[in-house]
Amino acid sequence: MRRRIGIDRRPVDVTTDHGARVLEAFVWADQAERLERVRRAIEIVRADPPRLMEGDYVEVLPALLAERDLDALTVVFHSASTIYLQEDERARLQESIDLEGARGSLAWVSFEYTTDDGIGYQGFALDVRSWPGEQRRLALLDGHANSMEWVA
Repeated sequence: MRRRIGIDRRPVDVTTDHGARVLEAFVWADQAERLERVRRAIEIVRADPPRLMEGDYVEVLPALLAERDLDALTVVFHSASTIYLQEDERARLQESIDLEGARGSLAWVSFEYTTDDGIGYQGFALDVRSWPGEQRRLALLDGHANSMEWVA
C-alpha cells in the first residue's frame, strides 16, 4: 500500500484555490522562477493529494512509523524545519527515527540548515540515511535550493 502523509502545525491544502493562493503568497514578488515552480508543484499535488495531518511532527511521527509496513520502504522527509526545534525535540526526533530504522526498511531524507564546520557553501545540506545502510551527504544548497553542489 502506497501512501503519503504530510504533517504540519498549520497545513496548507493546495487542492483548494485559497490554499494555493496562500502558498503562492510565500514567494517573493520578484521571484518569477520560484513562483512557477510552486505552481507546477501545486498541480502535481492536486493530481494525487497526500493526506494532511495537523500536528507537531516530532509528536506525531513516532505513532505513524509504528504502524508502517516493515516490508515496504518508508521515507521520512523534512525540509528547513529542524532549525526551529529545541535541542530536546531534535534529540527525540533522532531517537524515534533511529528506533524505527532498527525495526526495518526506512530512509530519512532531510534538507536542513547545517552547522558543520567547513561547509563553505550556503548552509543547507541534503542528507540521506537508510536502514539497513548508511548516512550520506548528497548535496550542498542555498536555502531555497536555487543552487546546488552535488557531493556524493
